[in-house]
Amino acid sequence: MPKNQEKRIIVFIWLGNFLLIWYLISLHFYWLPLQSIDSTELTQKERLELRNPVRTTAVQAIGVLIQFIGGAAVLFTFYFTQKNLKITQKNLKIAEKNLQATQDKQITERFTKAIEQLGSQELSMCLGGIYALERIAEESERDSWPIMEVLAAYVCSKAKYRNKGNNIPAIQAILDIFNRYNKRYRKYEGKYLNLKKVNLSKDLFDGVDFYGLNLSNADFTDANLSKRQFIRTNFMFTNFTKADLSKTKFEEVNFTNANLSGANLEKAEFKEVNFTNANISGANLEKAEFTNVNFQNANFSNANLVGMKLYYDRADFSGANFTDTKIADVDKYTKQIYLTTQICQADFKNTVLNRTDFRGVNLIRADFRGAKLERTDFRNAILDNANFENVIFAGSYLQNVSLRDANLSGANLRGAYFINADFENTNFSEADLANADFTGAKNLTQQQIKAARSWKEAKFDFMVS
Repeated sequence: MPKNQEKRIIVFIWLGNFLLIWYLISLHFYWLPLQSIDSTELTQKERLELRNPVRTTAVQAIGVLIQFIGGAAVLFTFYFTQKNLKITQKNLKIAEKNLQATQDKQITERFTKAIEQLGSQELSMCLGGIYALERIAEESERDSWPIMEVLAAYVCSKAKYRNKGNNIPAIQAILDIFNRYNKRYRKYEGKYLNLKKVNLSKDLFDGVDFYGLNLSNADFTDANLSKRQFIRTNFMFTNFTKADLSKTKFEEVNFTNANLSGANLEKAEFKEVNFTNANISGANLEKAEFTNVNFQNANFSNANLVGMKLYYDRADFSGANFTDTKIADVDKYTKQIYLTTQICQADFKNTVLNRTDFRGVNLIRADFRGAKLERTDFRNAILDNANFENVIFAGSYLQNVSLRDANLSGANLRGAYFINADFENTNFSEADLANADFTGAKNLTQQQIKAARSWKEAKFDFMVS
């Protein structure tokens, strides 16, 4: 039924009801009482006296009727207002749906065209498609993540091998988009843009940061990634051979089984980073800073760790290989040892530390249980509260070390050089001191010495009795 016709019928019904009620009130409160008075034999004065109350009652009844009509009019107006509002809202929803459908159609058309441009062999067309997709992602948050995944898939398809020709500018443009996108949308926690197995070696990524990317098995050989920022990035099995990562910041990054051999990580910052089973051999980590990191079973052989600093919780180096690693900060001309490297509270359990240079390194509260220390150089190192329980010091150098409150119980110290070392409260219980040299030792008591084994075969510059 048409809206106007429905409204007209309702008005007629209300008008009919009003006239009926008006008639009944007039009949009951006015005409019938007047007829009753007129049919009675009364004087004119008496008749007038009886008619006045009737008129008053009729007027009151009419007043009540008018109030009722006013209330009914208000209800009537409210009813139609609400009905009109619902109709308006319904029409608005329909309009919104139509608009959304139109916009979706336009986005679909633009997306299709952008994908066609993306597949073009011409650089200008390809870049146009890339930036068109970025524009769609900006306008439609619903489509933004799928578009980023499309661009990531494009990078993977074009960067499987060494990049040549037009691929590099296109890939650079997409990485720039990832950078801008990640700064706008930080809510996609737990999601990673998949760039697995990409080869980005030797490419230059000026101003590009990496956030929330899955770059496992990627190849960054010789890549220049200096002064970049990597947040929540997955680098499992990724190749960084000889890459430049100096002054780069890494936060919540996974380097498990990654290859960082020969990479330059000078002054890089690592926070909440996992290096389990990583190959860091020959890498330059000079003055790098580490906070809450895991180096389990990592390979640091021949790496440069001079001036590195570890902060907060215990760093886990258990099972790592430090063969021929340079950690000491020593002037190559004057041979002066600088106390700049800090590896406090580190876990070196079962670690290979053969020929590792720890000269002048701060190793307070480090745990060396089960470590291999063949010809390890600890000269001038700070080893207070360190744990060397049952460790074998095979030809290691320990001159001028501080071993205050350290645990050397059960350790094999045969032939070790402890010249000028500080042993305040050091535990030698059941340690083997045969042929060890304690010349110039400080704070070493006879009680400590006699708690060890073979102490009579050791060399002291004071009488032990």
